[in-house]
Parts: sequence; structure tokens; C-alpha cells
Amino acid sequence: GDMELAGNYLYNGSDRYVEEESSKTTFMEDGSHMITDNKGSSTNASQGHRFGIRLDHEFNENTSILFEPQINFGKGSFNELTQFRTEIEIGQVRDSTNHGYTSQLGDNDNLSASGFLLLRQRLGKPGRTISANVRFSFRNSEMDGLNQSLTSVKDVETKAWSDEIINQRFDQTSNNSSLSGRVVYTEPLVEHLFLEANYQYSWNRNTSSKKTFNSGNDRLTDGMLDYFEDGETPDARYSNEILNRSITQRAGLNLSYQTKKFRAQLGASLNPTDTYNETTGHDPYHSKVLNWSPQAMLNYEFSDNAHIRFFYFGRSAHPSTSQLLPVPDNSNPLNISLGNPNLDPYFNHSIRGMYGYTNKETFTSVHTRFGASLVDNAITNAQWYDPAG
Repeated sequence: GDMELAGNYLYNGSDRYVEEESSKTTFMEDGSHMITDNKGSSTNASQGHRFGIRLDHEFNENTSILFEPQINFGKGSFNELTQFRTEIEIGQVRDSTNHGYTSQLGDNDNLSASGFLLLRQRLGKPGRTISANVRFSFRNSEMDGLNQSLTSVKDVETKAWSDEIINQRFDQTSNNSSLSGRVVYTEPLVEHLFLEANYQYSWNRNTSSKKTFNSGNDRLTDGMLDYFEDGETPDARYSNEILNRSITQRAGLNLSYQTKKFRAQLGASLNPTDTYNETTGHDPYHSKVLNWSPQAMLNYEFSDNAHIRFFYFGRSAHPSTSQLLPVPDNSNPLNISLGNPNLDPYFNHSIRGMYGYTNKETFTSVHTRFGASLVDNAITNAQWYDPAG
């Protein structure tokens, strides 16, 4: 048999500096307007190394394997500063209700390894094949930094100003491990018509640990908060330990019709999902859901120069962990967000199509694409504003 062995190395580095300004007007129920102005700058730097191997081995004309492992490590830093001001406009009168700044800065380190193994086997009869693949990945990342904000708020009744201060240091570690395997069997039924059966099993485990401390002192230098590790105290509300574990299975059948110029496929799959979550201070969350997804595909080559393609995918899906977790995120003091553990699954319909024409003699080409999607029982964000905006 033939064997191909190759290695690769990639270094990447980036430094990004962004300045931005925005103004947002929110129209309230009582006829007033709320105007939020933001001005900010951010610096992000990162560098990383990737090493990889590719091994492709053909044992004989019926059996082959492909193995591709790689390892990545890198580090980075971030520094973001935003100044904000909110005013309420009633009729022609504008009144300032809050102003201040937010600052996030810190460093991160990450290490990851992943791999892909593919086994292909022909089974005698032309078109009868079985293939199996395994993917694995492991990622560890550590981040430490400061989350600081100073928000001056005007009391609606007394018109007196008061300061709300967040002056926190955090250490965050997260680990992600995943393993998945997929088996595909194809069987020729009659000429041009094939049946494909496939099964996939995916296991995923995430752990995250965040330790947050409040500064020992809230002294200012030039209107900006300093962080003092002397006398710092742990903050239980914004510290957490999170464990997420999910098992997803997918069992499907596809029927495909194939000629030289025309290809069509119709299929469906069942997708049982088992999700488990533990978060500090909350009851464990365990959900078992059976989703399903239909799909269809058409591909027609009119000639060497023109083709049309059409795809339809239907997918029932489950809310993400961040959408379900009732843990507050205070990195933006004007917009503290948290999830809702009572969300239901939703269903996503998606169609895509494309037409392409290329004339190599006249160098003329026309490509057009279209797409549409519809979500049943969609998840959306709800927002509440207090009197200070």
C-alpha cells in the first residue's frame, strides 16, 4: 500500500486597536426617549503556535486510513475602556440620568490538542462502502484580569447623584473535552439510486471555575479606579463553578439519486440529546430531549458552464447553556444579563440556493445566491429598564 506522511507548523500573531463611538435612542412606553452615548477604545494582542501531522495510508485498494492530530498553544492580552452617558428626553427637555466608564483588562493562556481519524472500507460490490471517523479535542484556558466600572446615577426623586462602583479582580480557568464518532454505510439499490445510513455519537464536557475578589480600597487616580490586593475580599455572587456535560446522538437515513449531471438527496435524522449542568448556588439541571431534522438537496449541471444547487435543512434545537444559566454577568453595569432555565426547544427551517454561469472563452461569469430561514418558537431577549436608565 501507499503511505503519505506530512507535518506542518503555523505561527500567528495579531495586534488590534479599535476606537468606536455610538449613540442609541430607545423609545419608551410613556413617550419619553432614552439616549445612550458610548465612546470607547480597545487593544487586543494574541500570538499562537500550531503543530500538525497528516498520515494517509492505503493498506490495499479497499482499505485506507487518514489520521490528522494537531496541538496549539498561545497567549494574549486585552484592554477595553468605554465611557458612557445616558440622558432622558421628555418633550423638549433633556436630563442626564447616568454617566461613567467601564474597563476590562487582562491576560489569557491557552493550550489545545485535537485529532481526526478516518477509516474507509469498500465492501466488494461497487458503491457499497462503510466509513468510520473519530474526532477528539481538549482545550485548557486560563484568564486573569480586572473588571472595573464607575457609574454615577441621578436619583429620580431627590435629583442627588450617587456612585455605583464595581472594582473586581478575577481568575478564570476553563477546560473543554469532546469526543465524537460517526459511521456511514452506503448501499446501491438500483442504478443511480443509493441508500445511506449514518449514526453519530458526541460527548462533550466543559468545566469553568471563576474566582472573583473585590478591591481592598476604591481610591481613584484621575477619575479612574485603582485595584488594591491588600485587604481584598472574595465575592461569592460573581464567583462560580460550572460543569456542563452533553451527549448528542444522531441516527439518519438518506436516499440519493445520482447521474452525471443531476444529484438529489432526501433524508431525515433523529437526534436524542442528554444535557446535564451544575452551577454553584443553583439546583442541578438535567434535560433529555428528542429532536429531529429533515433535509433535501438538488444539484443540476446544465452544461460545463452552468449549474444550479438547492438545499433545505430543518433542525430542532435546544437553547445554549448561556441562554439557560441564571448567573448574572456584570461586565456592563448598564446591561446586566442572565439566562432563563425554563426555555423550550425551537425549530429552525433554512433554505439556500445558488446559480452559477461561467463562460471561459468570453471571461463572463454570473453567480447568484438566495437564502431564507424561519424559526418556530424562537428565543428572544427581553429587556427591562429602571428609572435611571
